[in-house]
Amino acid sequence: MPTEITVVVPVYNRAQTVLETLDSVAGQNSAPTGLIVVDDGSTDNSADDVQAWLRAHASVSQSLLIRSKNRGAGAARNLGLQHVTTPWVAFLDSDDLWPADFLARAQQVLASSSELVAATADRRYIDTSGSTISLSSTKGIAANAIQWLFENDGGIASASVMRTDVVRRLGGFSEVLPTGEDSILFHPLSLAGPWRHIPGEPVTYRVGIAASRGEFGNLTSVVSGNHRRWAQIYDDFIMRHGGSKLLPRSVYSRVLARRWFVAGKYSCREEACYCLLRSLSWRFKTQTLWKLARIYLGQRTASSKSSAA
Repeated sequence: MPTEITVVVPVYNRAQTVLETLDSVAGQNSAPTGLIVVDDGSTDNSADDVQAWLRAHASVSQSLLIRSKNRGAGAARNLGLQHVTTPWVAFLDSDDLWPADFLARAQQVLASSSELVAATADRRYIDTSGSTISLSSTKGIAANAIQWLFENDGGIASASVMRTDVVRRLGGFSEVLPTGEDSILFHPLSLAGPWRHIPGEPVTYRVGIAASRGEFGNLTSVVSGNHRRWAQIYDDFIMRHGGSKLLPRSVYSRVLARRWFVAGKYSCREEACYCLLRSLSWRFKTQTLWKLARIYLGQRTASSKSSAA
């Protein structure tokens, strides 16, 4: 008997783009047990168009459209999660596409062990013309999930299948933050049991496709302050769990120093100083110190000129 998986697709103001994502679900050669679409308070035709699509594809799977107030991606995913009755759940973003055999390959991997908590396929990022921007292998996640997540990024929801009861036990996705909710869930999920790699064709992440059509864009481009937010999420996790119990200090100190340094590059002066100091607290680098000094000297110079005027 195939492993039972329910697909949850959150959508906000992506009337055209989400239908293409749903087509990739309908095109699976091993159909999901259920399909739940959560419309997160769209102000365009997304909900009505999805409802029409579900009626036209009634034979695809047990399907449900949930309409809610706009509360963000994390809340929309959690609302869908409440209605999942299968052992496994897959959260597919409304602008990503699955290859036709994604669920079949996932089912094969999940059936290999009763202890698994998740499995993830590779990712392919494409631009609006369909050209490949980059290929991202997730093979290393099977060897050490928490280290892979720390050294890479948490944007693997669309390429993953997760054990439903474990996701619920961990509280689902954060509903407070506009971005970074993936990492807040996936970090503790990686500690709950084995995580496997799904070999084969990658899941397609379409960068900028919705925005190019006048629809709601990628959250990373719409929301500001992402780098500092992500650095804080990773920092908080290490501080909460005791880093050396999870990873070698050489690993997490290097990653945190890099994340705080990048956050400093994309922050205003005052915030940049905080981020760079935080970076130095994890690992001393001359480059970071010089960047901090230039910001400080720039502030002093600007203050002196203001006083002279």
